[in-house]
Amino acid sequence: GNVVQETEPTIKRQVISEEVSQQVLQMMEGVVDYGAAGAAGRNAYVAGYHIGGKSGTSEKLDQEKREDGTYEKVSSFLAVLPVDDPQIAILAFVDEPHAETEYGSMLSAPLIGNIISEVAPYLGIEMDESLLPSGDVTVPNLVTPNNPSYSQWDLAQVELNKIGLAHRKVGSGDTVLAQYPEAGTKVAAGTTVYLYTDSTEYTKTTVPDVTGKSAALASQMLAGSGLNVRISGDENGQVTAQDVAAGTETPMGTVVTITTAAAADPAQDTSTSTDPASTDSGGTGETDGTEEG
Repeated sequence: GNVVQETEPTIKRQVISEEVSQQVLQMMEGVVDYGAAGAAGRNAYVAGYHIGGKSGTSEKLDQEKREDGTYEKVSSFLAVLPVDDPQIAILAFVDEPHAETEYGSMLSAPLIGNIISEVAPYLGIEMDESLLPSGDVTVPNLVTPNNPSYSQWDLAQVELNKIGLAHRKVGSGDTVLAQYPEAGTKVAAGTTVYLYTDSTEYTKTTVPDVTGKSAALASQMLAGSGLNVRISGDENGQVTAQDVAAGTETPMGTVVTITTAAAADPAQDTSTSTDPASTDSGGTGETDGTEEG
């Protein structure tokens, strides 16, 4: 919380007009195009955010050509969000990549998307609810060994970012060997998919007892235990039941459905009366029928 150094910028000149700036931002948003198939910057998209971007694949012309007759490259991607009022700018470089593809849209854009998925929620960048999927989301198969677009750890994250699912890596490998929830499972947007890169064996966690807790606290407790939550009932209510019993050992990422009911409002309790007969143990005074729990 301590400010170590604060640098005030010195404004020298305005490089482009505000109008031109807005035009460029709109073009950058079109590059990402909300993760649409065929969009050059689709790999930088994270569901819920207005993201603008541009890829760059530059050649190092001041160096000797490689044996295949091409130059070494720098693959880059630049992104800003939200486009209508930029708060974050991210620039990622991959210097001299020796990969199947050397395009910035394929190498650097996934880095950008994964950074956004962590940084934007942390900084409280507001999501546009209209950009989030409505209803349940089907968890994709991220373990297909013959499809590198899905089984590579970094690109598996990209697929989850696009459809509004969170991700957590378990292990230090680069290839997804197992996942939970499993492919084909219907889950709510925002659900965390655990991706295993060292083993196909799921890590287990113990389900806490959240009955009697507020929905918000219960959700926090379940998330802290590595579990996902689905709320059935009042999102601001109190938990009356949970479909996975407390103390159960279950894979991390399991979806626990909690049933909630509206909590009693003390302000609505009108059982007290100024009629002495209503408080006399032997009286027959009438009340409004409200019971105190």
